[in-house]
Amino acid sequence: MATIAFLFDHFPGHIIPSFTLANDLIRQGHKVCYLAIPDMVPLITRQGFDCQVVMQEYFPEGFVHDAEAANGYHYAGIIEGCLDSVMDELAPDLMVCTYFVSLDSLLINQKYGIPQVLFTTHIRDVALDPAYFAQSIVMKLHAGMAARVLSFLQQGNPSAESTSALLEPLKGFRELIAAPRDLLLPDEVFPDNVKFITTGFNQRVQGEVPELARLKEEGKVIIFASMGSQSAMHQDKTRYFFHRMLQMMRHEAPSHWHMVLAHSNMDIAPLGKLPDNVTATPWIDQVQVLSYSSLAVFHGGIGTIKECLAAEVPMVICPRSIETSINVQRVESCEIGRGADLLRLTSAELVSLCNEVMQDKTLQQSIAVLSDRYVKEEDEMKGASLVLPMLETMSI
Repeated sequence: MATIAFLFDHFPGHIIPSFTLANDLIRQGHKVCYLAIPDMVPLITRQGFDCQVVMQEYFPEGFVHDAEAANGYHYAGIIEGCLDSVMDELAPDLMVCTYFVSLDSLLINQKYGIPQVLFTTHIRDVALDPAYFAQSIVMKLHAGMAARVLSFLQQGNPSAESTSALLEPLKGFRELIAAPRDLLLPDEVFPDNVKFITTGFNQRVQGEVPELARLKEEGKVIIFASMGSQSAMHQDKTRYFFHRMLQMMRHEAPSHWHMVLAHSNMDIAPLGKLPDNVTATPWIDQVQVLSYSSLAVFHGGIGTIKECLAAEVPMVICPRSIETSINVQRVESCEIGRGADLLRLTSAELVSLCNEVMQDKTLQQSIAVLSDRYVKEEDEMKGASLVLPMLETMSI
């Protein structure tokens, strides 16, 4: 039996997709323990996983509500040994770290000699590999902290003559991208150390949502709308999205439509009184709400795309970034949804588009076929099969 530590950032949307891999490894007889900042502990322990709090001196409880205050001091903490006690106690044989803590992963690898697997929750640009992302982090650090990080990395690679050379080892780490390979565009070719795994398709709906059950019984068509867990990072686009959704529901939506609007704790009071056909909530279990929904209108994150496929719900994507604009191409290429430019569409045209997507038999068939395939692939625990050979080479 091996001990595997999972280290992720403070976004639930980056942590939740890892649960499938963690459970698969546990079923294979290995011990899994998450290392998390205080704010993320409840999310992890509710799923029954072991979890140890780390780096609370840098990310105290409540940090997620002021995440822009992050200053990078924890990198010095890692170098100075802030993880020594947990590493001594847990003694992990392997670590799984999110792409978004690639720099942390490299520092931990050099300090403790623990092999690393990177876990990426989006289909990144081929060129934006973990080394590129880590370099973008180093460039944002103040000069003293950047020098401290690079000096430490130089100790393990004395011949490196540039920042990119010091971060080069990240390009050799195994990387698991938690998305179906079918969503790749024809010109996207990744190196051999990058593998695609299906996760999130076998999530079980936990209990009933009485209000949504009542609305379904009344014959309502439920539409789920969200701009994702990172809404605060895209405030202007998110507010405009909410404005357009409410405008559509107030003036153009058929009387049998009801929208569930997840606003991620953003202040929607300036948008006025909610119409009766809208239920607003700061957070909702997307797997639950999608089990009642006939359509999802959202920003285009890969996590929500996968959850829509699992629930066999067609999609209308209103992209908020270059990455999610590319995801529109993926969705349309696979015939599982459509993109929408809110700057060009009137409310009436948006209603028409939503109706078209909900009634499109081709989309429904494509979604059903892909959903069935991905559920079967996840049952085969392919993610674990890509991690376990690394343990075998270590003679554990």
